[in-house]
Amino acid sequence: MNTAVAIPNRMESLSLARNRHAWPNITLVTAIFLLYSGGLALLMSNYSWLSIAAAIAMLSQSMIWSWYLSHDCAHRLVSKRDSVSLTLGEFLGLINGMAYTPFSAYRLDHLRHHVDKVDLLGTDLRAIVRTWPRSVTWLFSGLEMLYIPVFFYVIKWRLICDVLALGTARERLRVGMCLALYSALFYQLLNASVAALAALFIAVFARIHLTRFVDAFQHTYDQIDPDSPYELARSRAYECRNTFSLPVARKRTWLNVLILNFGFHYAHHLVPSCPWYALPKLDRLVANEVNFGVHRYPRETEINFFDLVSTYHAHRVRRIFDTQEGDAYDDAGHFSLRDVGFLTHKRVMPMTTLDTSACATSPVPTPTNSSDNSCTYFQ
Repeated sequence: MNTAVAIPNRMESLSLARNRHAWPNITLVTAIFLLYSGGLALLMSNYSWLSIAAAIAMLSQSMIWSWYLSHDCAHRLVSKRDSVSLTLGEFLGLINGMAYTPFSAYRLDHLRHHVDKVDLLGTDLRAIVRTWPRSVTWLFSGLEMLYIPVFFYVIKWRLICDVLALGTARERLRVGMCLALYSALFYQLLNASVAALAALFIAVFARIHLTRFVDAFQHTYDQIDPDSPYELARSRAYECRNTFSLPVARKRTWLNVLILNFGFHYAHHLVPSCPWYALPKLDRLVANEVNFGVHRYPRETEINFFDLVSTYHAHRVRRIFDTQEGDAYDDAGHFSLRDVGFLTHKRVMPMTTLDTSACATSPVPTPTNSSDNSCTYFQ
């Protein structure tokens, strides 16, 4: 199979990526600020259940948008000036919870994900839990079953403790300032009402589970330790075989704005310089083409959205401890959720390594591995 094929419609794709506008990001940043500040104001000033529900929706959406706009900042797609992207990424980190570590650290690891075509592992949760009494592990697992992501906070707290114990003075100052800022916010909400503080955490839980879900079905890359060297070069064909697009909606594409078109992940990896607001057009441009020897359809279109939801629901706790991926394809080579394995505490992953020699006979080229960077600071 020839894997040296150029990107289909290359000039149109690159032209689309380079044709950037300021207004989508200005509008988005304004919306994030208004939703977040407005949601907090509702929680502190009004105690009706309707206002609390509205605040939860506003806060969770602002966190989701800040999460995915951070991704564009990492790719320098928000502004040509690097300082603007880094500053905005730091600001967004205060909203989406990434602020405990420098945005530049996330950016470097995410770019490594694109260059090396690997997924970087984070904290080994199994090693932590191994030291606990079994009853505590069962209790925490039970809370995860109730969609309370306690292991997320275990990882976050471990990160904080490691920085305070082993980090530089600058890193400790950063963590200390974040703890002080968030503690002040929690105190103000608690003064307003217990329901107000609970509503904030419900919004955070919604953000955590939505980003876990979205990130679950996008890659089948090798998983490596962030500190380990990775010298095995991976081709663009490998990247295409192991990257998948499962958007919120294919017909009503405006719904994908809810996650800033992050579901068009295949198009993003094909042309990483394309900003979020142009990804639906780019996806349509390359949809039915053979990209680096890989034909996408009917790969992802065979999967029903509710099948993905039920798969995530069934395996969301197992994924926290599992270090093996499942199988993205059935025996006939069709995209399938038949044997779903879930990676580490970072996210859900429904794929695993397959023999690429099967590409010649399978209806859909079978993947080897893949991933998307989501290290500890991205959790």
